[in-house]
Amino acid sequence: MDDQLKDKYFKEMVQRYLKDFIKLLHPDEEYVIISTQLDKELIVRRRETDFVAKVRVGKRIFLFHFEFISQYRRRLVRKAYGYGGALTLKYNCDVVTVLFVLKPPSKKAQNLGYYDIAPFGKPMNEHNLAVVELWKLRDAILAGEKEYLALVPLLPEISLKVDKQLLQRQRELLASVEDPAFRTELKFYTVAFLQEYFNKKFLSIFFSEDPKMLEHWEQVPIFGERIKQRSKEAWEEGREEGMTLALQESILDALNARFGLTNGSIARAIHAIDESKKLRAIFRRIVKAESLEAVKKMLAAEKQSAKKKVRSRTTR
Repeated sequence: MDDQLKDKYFKEMVQRYLKDFIKLLHPDEEYVIISTQLDKELIVRRRETDFVAKVRVGKRIFLFHFEFISQYRRRLVRKAYGYGGALTLKYNCDVVTVLFVLKPPSKKAQNLGYYDIAPFGKPMNEHNLAVVELWKLRDAILAGEKEYLALVPLLPEISLKVDKQLLQRQRELLASVEDPAFRTELKFYTVAFLQEYFNKKFLSIFFSEDPKMLEHWEQVPIFGERIKQRSKEAWEEGREEGMTLALQESILDALNARFGLTNGSIARAIHAIDESKKLRAIFRRIVKAESLEAVKKMLAAEKQSAKKKVRSRTTR
């Protein structure tokens, strides 16, 4: 999995389970989440911040700015500090920058969130960013502590060794989640982060869904919310074309997430279908498909069926 896609999953998870991530900072504090959808993404040198949310704590409003980094590096702290400063100017609001560090630093480091500027050998500016050392939570997550269930998909990212024993424990932890929609969401992200280490077909079998749970796939942010949002936009604009495009893109997102990058022929086959009802049916079949080969056969059959309909019309 490339870093851009991985960052996307981190961003989606923290947006979906924002309360669980804020609890890692202050488990007992009261607060109100005002918005997780600011007007525009902040982009600094063509790089988007990982995640920003507007939160009221007491009578004050803050922007919580979360950055995920695989391993601690001073230059990454400098970048995160720069994003926080730019956000402060853009929204005229105090920014809390939090670094979620996945793995321990390669060298012994002190004050992980500390950042100073010392042009003459002595710090002239000093800053401290909040740091959550996720690797230190690994044992608590593996132990099944309920407050950390939303972090189960991140186990491959915070573990030094990823093997089938870890997979087995992840499966057990996911099985303990009572809410089927929440369980399915976590299972999706778990498989997404494991694709770097294991074959996708093996993972789909290992984490196979109960047939009754398949209806919850549309609740997963990358699928369901995108469909709903794009469909809403298309409906408001009154364009069937927009609805069709939204469904086509959602199908390609699903294929990309489940089986990796799709080739040009599959994308062309999806874009050739312009009936929203048919695209919805294809989406439901794709999330149940066992392999990319099965998807290709399904699309080939769909294409053949479309040709037959065209012939029957022309012969009338």
